[in-house]
Amino acid sequence: MHEAFLMNENLMPVDCIEILERNYGKRLETITPKTMVAMVEDMLRTSTDCTDGAYEVVQDYCNSY
Repeated sequence: MHEAFLMNENLMPVDCIEILERNYGKRLETITPKTMVAMVEDMLRTSTDCTDGAYEVVQDYCNSY
């Protein structure tokens, strides 16, 4: 959340996934997509109320495995 707050208004859903990858590493693969979407939306709320694209970005991440 701290990293997301520092990025402020420039934060995008893709940035949130990168933050999660840095912080969770391999453990991120064990997190459910629903939880991941909630985590991305929480990070986006630190800078804006816009959560458009969070679900799609998480789905793309999950489908990449």
